[in-house]
Amino acid sequence: MTKTVIFEDEITVATVRGLIDQIQPDLLAGDLIKLFFSSHGGDCYAEEILSEFLADWADSIILIGAYKLFSNGFVVFLNFPGEKRLLRDCMGMIHESTLIIALREIKKPNTYANLDNELLKIILREDFQKLQPLLTPDEQKRYLAGEDLYFHTDRLRAIFSL
Repeated sequence: MTKTVIFEDEITVATVRGLIDQIQPDLLAGDLIKLFFSSHGGDCYAEEILSEFLADWADSIILIGAYKLFSNGFVVFLNFPGEKRLLRDCMGMIHESTLIIALREIKKPNTYANLDNELLKIILREDFQKLQPLLTPDEQKRYLAGEDLYFHTDRLRAIFSL
C-alpha cells in the first residue's frame, strides 16, 4: 500500500523523531511512502539523522520536494539516494552552515566551542565538495562568498538531474 505523508517543518531532533515515529511502522510493514517534503532548514545534527534514516529506506520512499527546500532541507533532498520528484512551485536555497560561538571561547584550545568551530570547518569543506560539481562557476563564487543562493524549480531540476 502507498501512504502519503507531509513534512513541512523545521528540521530539529524533535521533528525528525516525530517523522520517523510516524512512518517507520508503515515502512516495516512493507508500505511505500510518498513523502512531500518542505523545510526552511534546521539543525545540522538533525539533518544528518534524517538523511541517514531516509537513505536506509530509499527503496521504500519517494521524496517529493514541495514548496521550500532551504538550507538543510536542500541538503536532505540532495543526499537522498532514492526516487526524487519536485512539485512545480518548489524553490531551493543553499548557503554555508553557520554556528554562533563566543569569540573568547574559540581562542581557548580545549573548549566545546573550539571543537564545534573545527567541526564546522570540516563540514563546510565537505559540503562544498558535494555541491561544487552541481553549481555554475558564478554560483560557486557566490556560495563561497557567503551568499544565500536561491533556485527556482527549473534550476533545481537541473541540479538534482530530474
